[in-house]
Parts: sequence; structure tokens; C-alpha cells
Amino acid sequence: MKNNSANDIKDRFVEEQKNIEEYLRFLEYKISVLNSDLQKIEQLLEKYKILETGYRSDHLLLQDDKVKEEEIRYREIAKNKAKIDTRLIEINNKLEKTSYPEKLNTVDIRTELGELIFAIKEKIQENNRTDFKAIRQEFVERLKPHEKELRLDLYYIKSIENVESAVNYAIESANYLILKEELDDLLFIVGSLKHIDIMIKMSSKDEQLSSVRQGFILFMTVFDATIFDLMRIALNKNFFKLIGFFGKNDKISLDTLNNYNTFDDLKNSLIEEQLKKKYIKDVLLILEKINVNLTEDKKKDDFAKLVELILRRNVHIHNRGIVDERYLDKNIKEIPQFNVYGFELDDYARIDNKYWKEAIRLSKNCVEGITDWIENKNCIVGVAI
Repeated sequence: MKNNSANDIKDRFVEEQKNIEEYLRFLEYKISVLNSDLQKIEQLLEKYKILETGYRSDHLLLQDDKVKEEEIRYREIAKNKAKIDTRLIEINNKLEKTSYPEKLNTVDIRTELGELIFAIKEKIQENNRTDFKAIRQEFVERLKPHEKELRLDLYYIKSIENVESAVNYAIESANYLILKEELDDLLFIVGSLKHIDIMIKMSSKDEQLSSVRQGFILFMTVFDATIFDLMRIALNKNFFKLIGFFGKNDKISLDTLNNYNTFDDLKNSLIEEQLKKKYIKDVLLILEKINVNLTEDKKKDDFAKLVELILRRNVHIHNRGIVDERYLDKNIKEIPQFNVYGFELDDYARIDNKYWKEAIRLSKNCVEGITDWIENKNCIVGVAI
């Protein structure tokens, strides 16, 4: 801290603000690509007959226009979660009971054997065929005249001796690959649905995982730290004029001085002691009292809105965004002091994009005002800036 100026701290605050905004833009992009993820999941579920083809058309017409299409589609897909889990268990059990074809991992798809395996795989998947005898006969008849050209001995697979055994191997391999492919697809679906569930919650204004809500809470933590760092500089710069506003009734006994070697040690200790006793709201009220310009051209209600940022941050951390008595912060006349948005007890104090932009404006003006007071006004007390 000793090496940082007020301008350094302000620049750090601005950089952190930009980092948080960049992160939120990244999350918005991730949310925006949900449509393509959902489309892939729908296609796979239709492929495995877990979801009926064209299920969305009638369902979407019945929905509230305010609900995003992605959320509606996700809800509809999520209804099939039990089916997906059951199918996943079934396929996994089948695969565990299926022997891995000899040296399948060494077969190149570009070779005759590789092409044969994938040709049979496509044939089986065409209409979910299980008539393997007919498939075997079809391919044996097709390949028998070219048996010598195939050079089946080059694959070094013991079970392959002729065209018949090669087709048997290809059918065995195709069946294994089909099961493995379905298992991989189902695992992809399950993992993607968890990811999409989080993304949808992050895109919702009322969810605890809302990206804007989380960004606001993080941003206010940075703002809090910035104000206290600036106050350390201010108190060091004009210690005698300012310290009384922080510890008005505090006294220091003479024997306490024995604990310090220099006045700077004593001063730094007193500064830290006083700052530890204060919340950011207390600090802002002190600065307002001594006429430090914390708002944009003394704009009406801006100071109340600035303090309200702190109260809303606190109510989201401690009460999941539900307005409580601490948020209302009533004076001795039982009138809320900073309830500029007119909330009632138990209302939900939403954090949306509009409020987020206002939070950036108010906090940035506050940091700039304090920095100007420190760097250009020498921390003068009691003079309107």
C-alpha cells in the first residue's frame, strides 16, 4: 500500500471492473449458444427414440411469451431424465457383457476391413436392424467373388480366415461400436444437461446463480476494498484532521505509546484500528459529512443510491436478496433512509442489467471523487468540492 498512489488504486479498480464486465460478456455468449447445444441433444434423443420427433411445435404455443425458448426446450427435455438414466444403465450393462473385438483398435477405417465394419454399422443403424443373418448373407455374397483380393491375412486377426469369418468379425465390431457410440452420446447428453441447467439459471434475473447477480456481488467486494485502500492513503496524508471523524470518542493512554518506536508506527496502528471498526457504509457517510464529492455533480439521490448498493449487496449475501430490516435501515422516526427504490419488507431486490450499469456508474464516480480529493485537494475537510 505504501507504494501505491490514489490514482494507482483507482486504475486498479477500473481494471477489475473491466475484467468483471468482460467475464459477464463471456457468460452471456455461453448462454447465447445454448440453442445449438439443445438442438444436438434433441437430435440424439430422437435418434435413440427417447424423444418423439417434432415434440416442440405444439408445446411452445402454450407457453408464456416471457419465458425464453431455450428454457422451455430444456424443461421439456429434462422431463425425460429418468428415461435417459435408465437407458444409460441398460447400454452400460450391455457393453460390459459384450466382448471387445480382437484388435479392433488397430483396424484402420481406410482399409477394406475398416470399410466393411462401417458399412455393416450403417446397415444396422438404418432401421435399427437386428436380422444379422440376412446382413451376413448379403455381405458374404457381395464379397465372396473378391476374397483373394481382400488379403485378409494382412490384418493378423486370428478369427479372420475367410470372407465369412471377416463378415462375422465386422458384425461383431459394428455392434460393439454402436453400443459404445450410444453410451458416449448418452454421457454427453447427461453432462450437457447439467451444464445447460446452470447456464439457464445464470441467465435468469431471479436465480441465485444469475451471472449479473454474481458479478455485482464480486464487483461490490472490489469496490469495498478500493474505498478502504483509498482511506488509508487519505488518513496518512491528513491524519490529524481526519482521524477524529473515525474515532471521535476514542482516547489513547500515555503508556500505550511505549508499544511504538516511531510516530509513524503509532499512526499506522491507529489508522488500521479505526478502519477495522468501520463498515463501508460508515466510511461513505463520514466522507459525505465532510463534503467529499462522491457523486456526479451532486446529482439528486445519487448518494442514497450509492449507499443502497451496499445494502443490496449485503441483503443478497445474507438473505438471498430478500429485503429485511437491515436493508430498510430505518432512522429514529422509523423511516427508511436509503430505500430509494421503494421496496417493502420481504420483497426481492432484483439485480438486472439496468441496475448493474447503475452500480458501475455510481461506484466509479465515487472512486474518482475520492481520488480527486486525495490527489488534488489534499484531503481538505469540510469544504464542498
